[in-house]
Amino acid sequence: MQIEETTWIFLGVTVGMVAYSLFAFAFYRTLRARDAGLSWFRRTLDRRNSRIDRDKATTLWEYLAIPLVVVFTALVLAVLGGAVIEGQEFEDIYAISAGIVAAVRILVYVWQEPADELAKMIPIALLSVAIFSRNSVDFQQWSSGLAEAGFENGSTYAILLILLEWGLRLAHSRFSASGDNKSAGANDAVASEDSSKAG
Repeated sequence: MQIEETTWIFLGVTVGMVAYSLFAFAFYRTLRARDAGLSWFRRTLDRRNSRIDRDKATTLWEYLAIPLVVVFTALVLAVLGGAVIEGQEFEDIYAISAGIVAAVRILVYVWQEPADELAKMIPIALLSVAIFSRNSVDFQQWSSGLAEAGFENGSTYAILLILLEWGLRLAHSRFSASGDNKSAGANDAVASEDSSKAG
């Protein structure tokens, strides 16, 4: 192998790893966050005079923007999976991608630490498969297969992910609100007891 070829391989691997690391970091941050982009959205509302009330705008973001971000993340995972996994049906790739994202999102609302680990593991596993496999991607077949299966299966899994995110969000807001009310009631009871003792 000539020196020029090894130099190009070195540069390609270096640039590719840096780019993929940035993607993996963004992918991990998006999947593991319960309120993806919500703090940024609130700061933007604070800087601007919005015609929509702040609470209403936050609710719109929670129930519209966050599920769409989750669906987009699953789509990116399906695109990458279709590129590195050879011989797998694209319908199955959409199902696998949606299942992985759904598992992480459920864990985010139930137990944060396993969600963090699972969200970190996915991009690293994909990169490992891409590095150690010698698959040559037929981009025309790959793109047409993904598009065709996307219209048939991807939309179904997108709707399922949106419904799952809405259900998790509703359950979380309901139970966290009742927990906050209980703790607030307990604090008020302690404060009134202290004031009666002081009286």
